[in-house]
Amino acid sequence: MIYEELKTPLRIYNQLHKQDRYIKNYNDVFFYKLITPRDTPLPFQFRVPVASGGGFEVSQFLIRNVDGTTAFTLPTDVINNLRTINNVDYVIYKPEPITVDGSILNMPSGFYYVELVVNGYNYVSEVFYVPCNPFSWNDTDIAYTRLDWDNGGCDLGPILYKTGYKNTIFLDTSIMQETPEIQEEGFEDGINNFTPTLQKYIDNLVIDELMPFFLADALVLASMHRRVDITLPFNTYSSRLRNLKSTIAPQEDGRSYLLTLRFQQESKYVNANCCTNIPVLGGNMAITSVTITPANDAGGNVTYKWAFEGDASLVKIIAQNIGGICVGAITMYIPITQLEIMLPGHSNDLWEVEIIPIAILFGDEYMGDSVTEQFNVENSSLCV
Repeated sequence: MIYEELKTPLRIYNQLHKQDRYIKNYNDVFFYKLITPRDTPLPFQFRVPVASGGGFEVSQFLIRNVDGTTAFTLPTDVINNLRTINNVDYVIYKPEPITVDGSILNMPSGFYYVELVVNGYNYVSEVFYVPCNPFSWNDTDIAYTRLDWDNGGCDLGPILYKTGYKNTIFLDTSIMQETPEIQEEGFEDGINNFTPTLQKYIDNLVIDELMPFFLADALVLASMHRRVDITLPFNTYSSRLRNLKSTIAPQEDGRSYLLTLRFQQESKYVNANCCTNIPVLGGNMAITSVTITPANDAGGNVTYKWAFEGDASLVKIIAQNIGGICVGAITMYIPITQLEIMLPGHSNDLWEVEIIPIAILFGDEYMGDSVTEQFNVENSSLCV
């Protein structure tokens, strides 16, 4: 293969001259600033062949200045490895503030690269930049846009995510808003009159950034990942990205690319046939009556019925065995308009149930006035 490095943002090479600054012999480190915290490199992973003796050793972990001199010597025990069945060792670094000689690493502003010696062979990273307004890996109030992406614990191609690995970059850029749209579902009658049954407002957003190919390449692959999160400068907004699409266009200078990221944020504006009201503080959202009827059968079936008032959309049933003879608990969420349900699994004993009206507002759960009742179950085959 012409290119075999893993498509991660801080790419690792087995030769120094594979770094982007050597493309067309420019040797120009100032073309792009891969922004990095002062106390740790960005996350990285790469693959090496298993050593002939079967061992694995990281003997050096260095931060080098771009002229090749050593800036910092880092502890090697922060590097992890995972061996796969195809005779490959993965070398994995997940960022954290690194302690060097008893103090947290504090790289001055400037350009650097990572060098590692693994099983006696040298590997180097792309050049990265610690900015003039430095920040820590754990800082949230920073002047840059942060992108994090992973694949939900599932490996993607040759990139390992089962270890909890996550890609992170920091961009000196902003988001532009494009024309929003309304997505509709519904049906047409015989004379082409459309009746929507579901409408959703969509925010269309875009990022444009000039960058080297290695980084644009990684961000194109990011659109295949299950989770991509963005945090805007100074933590003003954050969101999970939906429907991420990435395109790149080569520029006339022959080495830079215009990356365009188009995406949507999670919509909170949805209009459906059913009426969903926002619960009002001080409003009445309550269970007004409850009827509990044990079947007293072998399956331990119990029928719950309720009446309610207010803007709740769900009812939460929490049933707990309190008699002390058996141990049991049941928790269920049910559409509140269902008004009754039969649940199995109750053992012989005294039970207590709380029935709670629930409203969901923008993904958060709000509880109204509940009702608590006690009842006995007999003839159940459970915990006889």
